[in-house]
Amino acid sequence: FACTCGNHGCLETVTSATGVVRLARKFAEEYEGSSQIKASIDNGDEVTSKDIFIAAEAGDAFALSVVDKFAYYLGFACANLGSTLNPAAIVIGGGVSAAGEFLRSKVETYFQKYSFSTVRDSTKIKLAELGNDAGIIGAASLALKFK
Repeated sequence: FACTCGNHGCLETVTSATGVVRLARKFAEEYEGSSQIKASIDNGDEVTSKDIFIAAEAGDAFALSVVDKFAYYLGFACANLGSTLNPAAIVIGGGVSAAGEFLRSKVETYFQKYSFSTVRDSTKIKLAELGNDAGIIGAASLALKFK
């Protein structure tokens, strides 16, 4: 997928709030089962990442397949980061963090599958406590610090 930065294939294109919608639209091209999200996409209705995560939590098979692919990409990326840097924690933030434990646990599954065993034990996958406003709060904090 093309990224807003001008490159192609950036992690942001598949692991952001807009990325999960992008994945859903791509999956909808070939999905043949019944799904409210798929029907909305086919009808040209606006579908948000929140809609997709809610439908997945409710058991919508199409939405679950989209969220699983999303979790695979993010979990695999976290495993690579963890195996390279071995941080104490990797924090999931931005709009997708609103999906909460439902998303975190799915990302954790792929993180556990693809990371080194020592990293599995030492690195935790967490949700940002400040949610989608973390970047704004951090920028404001820095501005106040260097005032």
